[in-house]
Amino acid sequence: MAAKVYQESDAPRKFWADISAGTDFSELARKVLIAWGMEAEQVAAIVDQQLVERLVQQMQAQAGLLVIDNLETVLTATGAWQSPIYQEFMQRWIEGGTQSKLLLTSRERPALEARRTKWYGLDQGLEPEEGAALLRQLGVLGKAAELQAVSDRVGGYPLSLVLIAGWLADEEPLDPQVRYLSEKGDLFELRGLHRGQNQISVAAIFDWSFNRLSPKLQQLLTQISVYRGAFNLAAAAALIPDSEVTQPDLRQLVRRSLLQELPNRDRHNQRQFRLQPQVQTLVQQKMDDLTAAHQRAINYYQSVLQPEPWQELPDVAEYLEIFYHYCQLQQYATAFRTLWDKCDDFLSLRGYNSMRVELYQPLVTQWQPNDSEQEGFGEMLNRLGIAYRSLGQYQQAIDFHQQHLNIAKLIGARRSEANALGNLGLAYDSLGQYQQALDFHRQHLNIARLIGNQRSEAAALGNIGNAYYSLGRYQQALDFLQKHLTIAQEIGDRQSEAAALGNIGLTYYSLGQYREAIEVHQKHLTIAQEIGDRQSEAAALGNIGLTYYSLARYREAIAFYQQSLAIAQNIGDQRGEANMLGNLGIVYRFLGEHYQTIAFYQQSLAIAQNIGDQRGEATALGSLGIVYNSLGQYQQAVELLHQSLTIAQKIGDQRGEADSLTNLGLSLEQLGQSTAAQDHYQQARELYAAMGIDQWRQWCETKLQNLENS
Repeated sequence: MAAKVYQESDAPRKFWADISAGTDFSELARKVLIAWGMEAEQVAAIVDQQLVERLVQQMQAQAGLLVIDNLETVLTATGAWQSPIYQEFMQRWIEGGTQSKLLLTSRERPALEARRTKWYGLDQGLEPEEGAALLRQLGVLGKAAELQAVSDRVGGYPLSLVLIAGWLADEEPLDPQVRYLSEKGDLFELRGLHRGQNQISVAAIFDWSFNRLSPKLQQLLTQISVYRGAFNLAAAAALIPDSEVTQPDLRQLVRRSLLQELPNRDRHNQRQFRLQPQVQTLVQQKMDDLTAAHQRAINYYQSVLQPEPWQELPDVAEYLEIFYHYCQLQQYATAFRTLWDKCDDFLSLRGYNSMRVELYQPLVTQWQPNDSEQEGFGEMLNRLGIAYRSLGQYQQAIDFHQQHLNIAKLIGARRSEANALGNLGLAYDSLGQYQQALDFHRQHLNIARLIGNQRSEAAALGNIGNAYYSLGRYQQALDFLQKHLTIAQEIGDRQSEAAALGNIGLTYYSLGQYREAIEVHQKHLTIAQEIGDRQSEAAALGNIGLTYYSLARYREAIAFYQQSLAIAQNIGDQRGEANMLGNLGIVYRFLGEHYQTIAFYQQSLAIAQNIGDQRGEATALGSLGIVYNSLGQYQQAVELLHQSLTIAQKIGDQRGEADSLTNLGLSLEQLGQSTAAQDHYQQARELYAAMGIDQWRQWCETKLQNLENS
């Protein structure tokens, strides 16, 4: 039915997405965006976190038809969502309104609001005439009455008809007459039966077809059923080590419609095959235990792992498949460690945080850890929290870090407890709730000292210093950051030493001690280059540029920013790339090149949106608002600053909210709306006071006094 709707639809844009192989949402969304007219380079620049938004926007912009086939692969048996990203997309599509249509096929009905959705239960097959037409299309010969009788005998179910046609094509390739069915036993005895009488189920037809395979092909079919996606001959052969598997074996299963051959080849230029989802289910029902097959699949993928360095997601595809098969074996601890030890950092750096959420979120409920696995389970929650924090979803991050903390306390894992406290502090710091952040960082510090973990102690000291820096208490920040540096040097942790130097340099910069700042940042840069830490190297170059900018040495600042930007782009650090584009925008604003400034801010905004960095998005919108204010386009400035304010309030970023209110007050003043400006300054003053940022609280009070006296 879905295929018929798709073929007959006059929608100007159409796409059929079969997700039966466990296709992650990012892969689906990218293919749809390219098929619907977006340039491949543009799509490649979009990171997973923003794909939901971009796909919904694309569906809103112009009429189209998107079919998502086999949705049950991202659902549980009760229709609950296994994938929060698919769930988010469906909900956004329902809420947002769109010119496009979304057609889903599923053996389980997902939990979605009834509004704007309509479901059809397919409990009846094709009419006999339609079934006969399908058999003819599949190459089966015979009288119309015979073809209709066969269709009626199997309830008109297309899969049954396809299996029948496949069997005839393989057994009788020269003359696939429907009458041969009756010669193969009484299953298809048609004479004397009335319409609808003694119908044969899909499962019975499958059994009939399966039982007529050779033992070798039966074994091959059952073993390859563990692959969730496309596989080649080598992958199939790896599952039957005691028998030679050939291309003709796979092609015979294709002819019998028990296997599908894909039109595209894999990266090794090998033919690819896959099982139709319902056939896969029927095959697996024949096996009481697929443990050995899953283990052989793991062994196969381990034998073809791509060596580092990795550049793109397909480079770590084998790790993702190993993770999947361990999950199928319910070996969740090993599954998680496969990614944690190998490629979790790669996924994080490349901005695949929504994929990390998709991978780890199901483990929260499926993994029931034993005593020896509790610490690993806690680390999984920790990684999930970090992924949510990277997506700007701070409350979810806090929830998972709190769960990690509870487990660490329960099992007495003090090191994990310290780590959880530190991450809770970072999440609250991202929300602008610096006093709460400080409380968690101090607890982290106390435990680190208690257990004698100097590396953890240094991290806690650095985080405390950064919190004081955010509060504008620079001397206190400097004291803690110097302690961080001392420990890092004592234990020979050069990466931590570089981080401490970078933060000390920023503090000197904020104190107006620019010469000292440049000297410290140069030390940071040297260490980063010596240890090959490209991300830290980019940060050091950017910080040097920031200091030259404050010295009004703008061309030198631009040169350092561009070096930092090039490294960020090279290593795929999109957050760093967005930051450098924003910094370049600031320099060009002071050079009076406003249109160049706007271009940089817009690029920074696009990346922040693409990677789901809501805080970065708010910052870019606010920066654009400031530029338009400088250009005298006050109404446009107000609109942009309102967007920045809305995001800051949504994610609970108090500092961002206060800054947006302050800048809105300035624009409203220019528009002559003094009362509204006063209201914004008052709200900002209260927020700065609550955060303990006295410098900006006093600034707001001065603005309020000036307005009252004017």
